[in-house]
Amino acid sequence: MTYTPISGSVPQYQAADGTLASGYYLKFYSAGTTTPLSMATDSTGGTTLAKAQINTAGYPINGSGDVFIPHISQSYKIVLYKNATDADNDTTGNADWVIDNISQSASATPTQVINIEYQLGSEASGQVFTLADFTYALGVNNLLVYRNGNLLRQGVSNDYEETSASSVTINSSITIASTDQFAFVKGTSTTSTISDAASVTYTPAGSGAVATNVQAKLRETVSVTDFGAVGDGVVDDSSSIQAAIDYAQNSTASRAVLFPPGQYLISTSLSITAACTLYAESRPGPQVFAAGASQGGAQIVFNKSVSVVTDPDSYAIKVDTGAIGAEGFANVVIKNLGIGVTDPEAGGIYIEGASGVKILDNWIYMDKNNYTARTSAGYGIYCRDVIVSEITGNQFFDWAYSIVADDYFNENKIENNDFTHCIDKHIAIWGVTNISIRNTINNNNFIGDSPDNDTAIHLGGLVKATSICFNTFEIIQQNTILLDDTNPTTAASLSDGVKATTIIGNTFIACGGGLSNSRCVTFGANTEGGVVLGNQIQSASGPMDAMIGTGATDGNIFASANILDGKDLVAGDPTKVIDQTEIYTRLPYNASLPTVTGWDNDDRGRIFYNVGSGGNFNTVQVWNGTRLSQLKQCGTRTDTSQDATPEVRGLSVLFCNAATYTITDLDEGATGQTVVIYNQNAGNLNIDCTGTNLVSKSGSDIALTSNTWVKFENINGTTWVEI
Repeated sequence: MTYTPISGSVPQYQAADGTLASGYYLKFYSAGTTTPLSMATDSTGGTTLAKAQINTAGYPINGSGDVFIPHISQSYKIVLYKNATDADNDTTGNADWVIDNISQSASATPTQVINIEYQLGSEASGQVFTLADFTYALGVNNLLVYRNGNLLRQGVSNDYEETSASSVTINSSITIASTDQFAFVKGTSTTSTISDAASVTYTPAGSGAVATNVQAKLRETVSVTDFGAVGDGVVDDSSSIQAAIDYAQNSTASRAVLFPPGQYLISTSLSITAACTLYAESRPGPQVFAAGASQGGAQIVFNKSVSVVTDPDSYAIKVDTGAIGAEGFANVVIKNLGIGVTDPEAGGIYIEGASGVKILDNWIYMDKNNYTARTSAGYGIYCRDVIVSEITGNQFFDWAYSIVADDYFNENKIENNDFTHCIDKHIAIWGVTNISIRNTINNNNFIGDSPDNDTAIHLGGLVKATSICFNTFEIIQQNTILLDDTNPTTAASLSDGVKATTIIGNTFIACGGGLSNSRCVTFGANTEGGVVLGNQIQSASGPMDAMIGTGATDGNIFASANILDGKDLVAGDPTKVIDQTEIYTRLPYNASLPTVTGWDNDDRGRIFYNVGSGGNFNTVQVWNGTRLSQLKQCGTRTDTSQDATPEVRGLSVLFCNAATYTITDLDEGATGQTVVIYNQNAGNLNIDCTGTNLVSKSGSDIALTSNTWVKFENINGTTWVEI
């Protein structure tokens, strides 16, 4: 029987994960069957093996540990097993990989004898090994060098150099130990009946896995380098990357485009018109980027002069169906990329007419060399007609606007991003003719800096039911959160304002110092139905570090443990009635109280404070707008009746913390209601019991000294009697 070698050189085997198959077992079967086929160690068939073990260098060895080329007598199937038990039991379902229907003919006979030479590290002269058993041709790439079973890379900047026909120089970056084992392998390729990767079967590991071929498996991911992209920051890679995207978004085999590490210079926008994924294996590090200076990872640098920021061609990447209101396609993912622009008018990503878009874990930045040239243009991401999408885990740096959403931006998430430095607005969402509704802006970090006159979040016009929760705002110079009825870019007043915004659990650190009328939260004209809960202000930069600023706003509740710590409260235009608006907040006990303006004409708005314990009392304090000059602090309000000129309105406890004040009467209350008036100030608190609805036990006025109290009970709905 004639045996034919399967290759012209000793084959080296790798496991499916790309590592050397050290300790694995090789076994052959008749093609298309599970009938074992013995292999021979030479063409005579003098020694045959049922299976062959793979050594640490990935080569098959015989029973004596010698490396050999398997010889086969017919067409065959080759199987790589992880252990001898599976090989002996022919358990192909547990195999690492299987390749079937391989033909073997005499044409595969090697045209050159394989040469292998082994040397120890002690045999080297410095870093140079001299070959005694064979010579090789430089630059033909038929020499392989192994150190302790690991394949070394050839090249000046890698592991070794081919220095002469009989010598190899190991580069100085590798320290050679005397016990290191080096193998030098020379051989040539042979003719095989396998014409391409499509002819080789690939069987994934695991029960139920479906076999395919190697070509199909490799094409599941397309690399931009497959289409000629260089990634050196000099060569224009626009056409190469676009070709990769076009293939992916029109392919049934692959929807993913891989960007290996490098800086990819482009001069035209990359266009996405169907579902696909652009990604790198890992995000670039947290540096400030500049064109021509790679910071690791995969970076796309858009080097084009533009003038119209809303033009899709002004962006590095455009996801565009070309039709507003279409929601033309879904499932676009852009992940782990650095996306930068060199022109201060240009933008990062344009999205229009799409749903299910995911912008994840990218660095989106303005070239630092143009930072000072930024204008009111320059958007990191521009969205128009986008629904059910996600902008998560990104870093935005140095934009005029980091994210702009214009008309019909619905049910989207902007979460867990970092926004650093912008000259206008980090996030701007507005509606002009279509409502933007049910979006979330949660768990983001916003960092401003002087001289940036930035606003963190601006909602303008037809924007409804937005959640702004658990964000951190630091050194934002203008209104940190601004809600009104204007377009953020044109300042045009709209017919409707922002509605039903929830602002919960945010932290404001040294914000609002840029302009004299700036606020941490500003409710502007036509803003209704907002709720502000559990926010905190820290590190005031000036007296305008206000919690709330309001315009002609109805029905908002600023409630539940917003910590102001002495910041100003500004209710807005004092000539306008703020209908049914309440503010609840918490202050440390005996803290300095903020100044309140703009409530003077409102007989229904209330500002409630919880100032902790005082004496034996722990109560909620109320400031009653039209009597701020008369009664500085008072307690829990239980009566909801209205009065054109309210005094003290049916309170369970009154705290007075001022100089000398006089209480002239109490408001009407339910029969049997009790009020306790407590003076925690050093000055006297006078209670006028002559000619009012207050009646003292003595029949005279009452003078409460410091830390004393008096109790009144309503006996008939009008008269209050000391008890």
